[in-house]
Amino acid sequence: MGYSWSSFAPIQAHALVATLPGSDYDAMTFLHYVEHVAEIPDKRIARFRVPIQEGGHLVWRDMEEFDTSSTGVHRNWPDRFFAKIVDLKETGNPGRRVGDAISYVLKARGLMDFALPLMHAVAIDPRAADHLSEREVAAG
Repeated sequence: MGYSWSSFAPIQAHALVATLPGSDYDAMTFLHYVEHVAEIPDKRIARFRVPIQEGGHLVWRDMEEFDTSSTGVHRNWPDRFFAKIVDLKETGNPGRRVGDAISYVLKARGLMDFALPLMHAVAIDPRAADHLSEREVAAG
């Protein structure tokens, strides 16, 4: 069963992805797209049933997608993997204030090009994430 991420195609074609104001690096949902396109073995799959309107009747269909829940797409992902990827890539990016919150604007293609080989390495060997850490980001 194929999974469609066509809605992310325009993001890939543009230069920037903005995180939500006040968001933590671990909330960089663009990295779910990177997980989707990453050619790595043993991705976790979430399976569920959803109601679909078909011919005027409600029917239940089996669906599946890569598991982007807090457990992560791959069993080797360390805790707060997205935050660690973004932090390593964006060291020195202090962000800017939007209202009372610090926000970050990142180049999507650069983040993708950085994250893909890192995800591949960690999927093969969890020790590839041993060097990853997260800096403390001051609140407010």
